[in-house]
Amino acid sequence: MACGTSDDYGYYSIEGLPNGAYKLKFDTTDAYDNQNISVPLTTSWLGLSYNNPQSTYALAATQIISTEGLSLEPRDLQLPLGTLTTALPTISGTSSLGSTLTGDPGEWGPEGVDLTYEWLRGSTVVGEGLEYEVQPGDMGYSLTFRVTGSMEFYTTTSRTSAARTVPVIPHIRGNVTFTGVVDYDRRGNPIFGIAGLPLATVKIYNATTGDYVDSVDTDGLGNYTYIPEGPGSFKIFVDPSSAEYEAEGALAPEWFANVPDISLSTAIPFTTKTVTGKNVHLAPEASIFGSVWYRTAADEQGYSDDVFVGGVEVCAYFSGTLEPFACSTSDYEGDYWIDGLPNGAYKLKFDTTNASVPLTTSWLGLSYNNPQSTYALAATQIISTEGMSLGPRDLQLPPGTLTTTLPTISGSSSVGSTLTGDPGEWGPEGVDLTYEWLRGSTVVGDLLFYDVQPEDVGKSLTFRVTGSMEFYTDASRTSAAVIGGYAWGASPTPTISGTAKFGQTLTANTGTWTPVPTSFTYQWLRGTTVVGTAKTYVLQATDIGFPITVNVTGVKTNYASSPQTSEATVNVTVADYTTVPPPTITGNLNVGQVLTAVTGTWSPAPTSFTYQWRRDGGNIGSATASTYTLSASDLGKQMSVVLTPVKAGYASTTQTSASSAVVAATMFTAAPVPTITGTVKVGSTLTGVPGTWNPVVSSSDFGWAWSISGSATGTYAPIAGATASTYVLQAADSGKFVKVTVTGKKSGYADTARSSVATVSVTPGTFATPPVPMISGTAKVGQTLTANAGTWSPVTDSYTYVWSSSATATGTYAAISGATTAEYELKTTDRGKFIKVAVTGVKSGYTSTPSLSAATTAVVQAFTTAATPTITGTVQVGKTLTAVPGTWSPVAAFTYQWKRTAGDVTTNISGATTATYVLTGADRGAVISVAVTGAAATYETTTKTSDSTVEVASGVFTTAPTPTITGSAITAQTLTAVPGTWAPTATFTYRWLAGTDQVGTASTLPVTADMVGKQITVEVTGAATGYTSQTKTSASTAAVTLPLIAAAPTPTISGTVKFGNTLTAAAGTAPAGATVKSYQWSRATTATGVFENITDATSSTYVLTASDVTKFIRVTVTWQKSGSGDTPKTSASTVVVAAGTFATPPVPTISGTAKVGQTLTANAGTWSPVTDSYTYVWSSSATATGTYAA
Repeated sequence: MACGTSDDYGYYSIEGLPNGAYKLKFDTTDAYDNQNISVPLTTSWLGLSYNNPQSTYALAATQIISTEGLSLEPRDLQLPLGTLTTALPTISGTSSLGSTLTGDPGEWGPEGVDLTYEWLRGSTVVGEGLEYEVQPGDMGYSLTFRVTGSMEFYTTTSRTSAARTVPVIPHIRGNVTFTGVVDYDRRGNPIFGIAGLPLATVKIYNATTGDYVDSVDTDGLGNYTYIPEGPGSFKIFVDPSSAEYEAEGALAPEWFANVPDISLSTAIPFTTKTVTGKNVHLAPEASIFGSVWYRTAADEQGYSDDVFVGGVEVCAYFSGTLEPFACSTSDYEGDYWIDGLPNGAYKLKFDTTNASVPLTTSWLGLSYNNPQSTYALAATQIISTEGMSLGPRDLQLPPGTLTTTLPTISGSSSVGSTLTGDPGEWGPEGVDLTYEWLRGSTVVGDLLFYDVQPEDVGKSLTFRVTGSMEFYTDASRTSAAVIGGYAWGASPTPTISGTAKFGQTLTANTGTWTPVPTSFTYQWLRGTTVVGTAKTYVLQATDIGFPITVNVTGVKTNYASSPQTSEATVNVTVADYTTVPPPTITGNLNVGQVLTAVTGTWSPAPTSFTYQWRRDGGNIGSATASTYTLSASDLGKQMSVVLTPVKAGYASTTQTSASSAVVAATMFTAAPVPTITGTVKVGSTLTGVPGTWNPVVSSSDFGWAWSISGSATGTYAPIAGATASTYVLQAADSGKFVKVTVTGKKSGYADTARSSVATVSVTPGTFATPPVPMISGTAKVGQTLTANAGTWSPVTDSYTYVWSSSATATGTYAAISGATTAEYELKTTDRGKFIKVAVTGVKSGYTSTPSLSAATTAVVQAFTTAATPTITGTVQVGKTLTAVPGTWSPVAAFTYQWKRTAGDVTTNISGATTATYVLTGADRGAVISVAVTGAAATYETTTKTSDSTVEVASGVFTTAPTPTITGSAITAQTLTAVPGTWAPTATFTYRWLAGTDQVGTASTLPVTADMVGKQITVEVTGAATGYTSQTKTSASTAAVTLPLIAAAPTPTISGTVKFGNTLTAAAGTAPAGATVKSYQWSRATTATGVFENITDATSSTYVLTASDVTKFIRVTVTWQKSGSGDTPKTSASTVVVAAGTFATPPVPTISGTAKVGQTLTANAGTWSPVTDSYTYVWSSSATATGTYAA
């Protein structure tokens, strides 16, 4: 509205103000102090008092002028200090123990600001300066770098970097204790016990390699801590030699956990966590002692002596290790003593390498005279008491072992020939050897030589050597056998025919033997290696460089073996190629072209070739393929290629091609005129397109130069700095013409430049589609609207603004007089109108078009009355609440939003936007409120919220039916619970009961064997969010039975269905594992009627009785099987049972005198079957053959 500027003393006055409400802004852009020095204070708005500056218009206090001509004073303001420009400090470096961190304060302003630096561990300052070395105390804490800036007229400001957490460097910790003198009493007597061992050296080794890593000392209480450099696996060794230990003797060193050797030590894996409790206990040293001797051989009287042996190294091996823990050497009396042993199990090795006599190195067995040859067989010696001495552990060492060789026989084994035995090398020097020749097992000679006898024909002859020497065990070795036989009359030296060259065949010529052998055997030899056993031999590549011989042996019964060896051939040589043409070169001799080596036709054909290309006679590095691409290095040089064939057994014959002509330079075969793409207007980017060059030029090998001219055909001047493939047109280029020149460069090719045609004249630039400006602020009388121009491309130099209004959102907008800045304060005259702003970007060299914002909502005023709503209804899940908005002025249209408050969190209830709301399960335990929003034309839409209800109570199900069970109560079947239809919809849980035992909790129940005989019920519990759960129980099923037997057959009935006859039930083929349990016969008056069991009719057969006549019969067979229920199967019914018939009745006889007055008696005879009774009819006739009347 109006402004005033403070004078040198800070006074200001604003004139020309009408009555109204004002807010005061103090702009410090041009502020200075009383010495006329610029002071960078903060622009502020006046608040409620002089010392209450505010940062925004909205927070400023309103100053009211209500009396015409009234002056408001004083309206003083103590301006806040300026704000430094700061940056968030950063930390570089590794935050690990011992590392150095470096702080970077970033850029602070203005220039001259004074910075101080602090390093903080949590909230504690632990260092100053730009660098800080991480200390052990920092482990587990966060380190930050705090920078504080201070400067006159500015608020002192601190910024703190992001934290760098110092990792807790994992470590290994333990305690070293000892058994010994731990203190002295008042009289100076030592007190023994267990205590920590100070100043012991704890050595750390790599558990994998066994290499030493580091060491630390124990403290005054025997504690040690080691921080490894990284993860790994370690072994701990405690050396007590420098420790404070006052008892007599010494402590034995130990490995963790209390073992004497690294191989037995427990590895300590170390990753990212501290490892504690790695304790080691040291005890006084123990020892093992004893003597070593040997027993001499018995003399003629059978006596022997024990002689003590010095120089024997006796070593104690901790059980389970392969390295000695400690050793001692026996003295001249044979005594040894091993010290420094901790408790444990040991094995003793007696090494005679340096002993005074050559006895056998041995291990101590179960007793002194039980030496053992290996560690595994040695006896274990136990030290179980600290500081004890174990002994004596003596050993009588066994004699030494002679070094022997298997004897051999040379010479012919034919009768009359002499065989020579060679005993070989025996040791040690001085060993006494005796010899024996054996025919089979019979000794036939005792010299080195033996003449073959006729008795030896067909017999096995061997040469046995026996060695003996003092201190050694006698040893005998026997040669391989030869067979005695007759001598050949002639056994000539064989000869070899053929050429000694790879691939050729050699043939053995036996000569003429007498008598003629039955057959020959052959051995072809390369030196001493047998390479063939046939008469002929084809020379192999492995034979090259060696001579070949052949052994020929004639074979004939009772003739001595007499192998004959040929003279050796010359050394076998490689084969030669028969055709070796020199290679030739094909291809164009220009840089970039490919040359090809042509091998020609070799005979025989090599397996492959190797190549070496040459430039002026010198080899070219890795150019070893059959082709070669000429490079720039070859320019002006002559090319050749060296060819070497490869084939096993053939000479490597190198051939070199003739030199080529000189390699020539190459011109580009295609160097097109470049083109320019892009829109030719200020601000657009032009791109030079080089086209397709041949050969291809790398994009980085093109050179670019842009030039400009005032006319298309004028002189073009280079554009300074425009040497890339693209160029952004500048404002100064408007109306001019542009060209680009591209120069192609490639090694071995001449540089070639091409220039494009000129562009059209450069037109002024246009902004990219200007953004639609946005209006911020509330469209309410008295509020200020602010225009946000958005981001224009390119960036503008400035903007112009025009505010406008309209009676309708889509009507005609008229400019508001004087509203031409980025802000506009709404007037009373704007009520009910819609506001827009047009923003125009301004930039040199660009045309501009204004961009119009969207309209605001209609400018409004506040309601004069807006009541707080109330809620009616029962506050229980499932019930309906009603919102009562109260009285508003003017009359408003209402919208609703129901809200739920649980704890301290209030949320809108989704979809609850009408005047009524049905409470849901989600509301239980919460309180409910409703926000009523009133709206009226040209008035500010206002929202009022009711008080909260009491807590919402749980709902009650309106329908909860009794569940039912479907399925059969038979094992291996599944029962299903059917809960019925609940209201409201519920989720269910289930509890199945077999009798009174719970057997399941799912909606279905597999029926199992342990339920047999029990009735099943199910309890269904319905639950819904916000409702009280209810449980309903089903009716019981029948008792559970086992499953019936599958494929049980239906029985059949055989027999005549007549009274007195027997019916037989055929059960049918039994299912696997099933048997018949019982039979039950039944009868009915009709075939489809009700059959009743016949008492005692329970076997596989049934005799029809009189009760069965006119009835129908059937039988039920019950099957049984393990794991299945009894399975009854009933036959079809029989036909109706017929009455029985007697066998041919006997003729009755009459006894008595046929004389009046006499009695006649009827004798019925024997009926079959026996009758129940008889009936009688007497008749008479006048003649014996006449007609009889009853």
